[in-house]
Amino acid sequence: MICLITAILVVVAALYVGIIHMGPPKGGEETTSTELSIENITITMNDRTVRCVMVYPKGEGPFPAIIVIHGGSGGNWEYTYKIATTDKLLEIAKEGFIIFGVDYGPNGIIDTGVGNIKLVGDDINDTLTVYRYVCTLDIVDKDKIFTLGASHGGFVSLMMGVFPDVQLAGIIDAYGPTNLTAMELYLHGSVDPSMAGILRKYSPVTWVQNYTAPILIIHGRNDLLVPLNQSLELADLLHRLKKEHYLYIYDEPHAFLFDEKSKSYDDAWNKIREFLLSIRSR
Repeated sequence: MICLITAILVVVAALYVGIIHMGPPKGGEETTSTELSIENITITMNDRTVRCVMVYPKGEGPFPAIIVIHGGSGGNWEYTYKIATTDKLLEIAKEGFIIFGVDYGPNGIIDTGVGNIKLVGDDINDTLTVYRYVCTLDIVDKDKIFTLGASHGGFVSLMMGVFPDVQLAGIIDAYGPTNLTAMELYLHGSVDPSMAGILRKYSPVTWVQNYTAPILIIHGRNDLLVPLNQSLELADLLHRLKKEHYLYIYDEPHAFLFDEKSKSYDDAWNKIREFLLSIRSR
């Protein structure tokens, strides 16, 4: 059994859970419609506090849940709200899914050099906290919990699938880093040799044998921040180990999944929707 978080991350035990409602981000509103409710919440579990956007359909459930992890830097509440309430995710929620948008904190042990993104810390621990909270909700189908992330969020989405005590129904990764030891661009020019062990330890490709959930991978051929070969390497390893996975490649740059002007926007989201609906029906 792996010991992935020892001495670096603290796996949060569900000893105490608190939840409070919080105000919307600037320009956003807490809303209730005939089909969906959108609430801004704060989850407190042990010594960790995580802000979330919760989007849920009417009814008692239980509903499948999607934990959505944004890209970019941590502690970005307005972006968290925007991503969790994007039209495509609202459409999916209307089909009977609960969305939890995670505003993970900014702290981590690896400075990427890209903005103020820091890997391995709040990004993973805060998402684990949300997962454990989601598992306490009667309205959630515990056998149908998904993660979805793009860029840095894609990395976190993949990392959620390697923990033995996290049971996911499916993992969605859009152009997320998979092998940090080969991520000179994402790590701003070079990989510090002294960090090689940590980078390997927190690379999804290192833990391919641990994946039990189907994985959907989306990437652009013209991605200059997280090169396509990152997803190709992961897909090749998944194929060798006969792990269920799907890879879709588009003629796009980085960050196209949330760019409504992208020519591949609709098709990529259709692939995500089909993936979710297919697994829900199993």
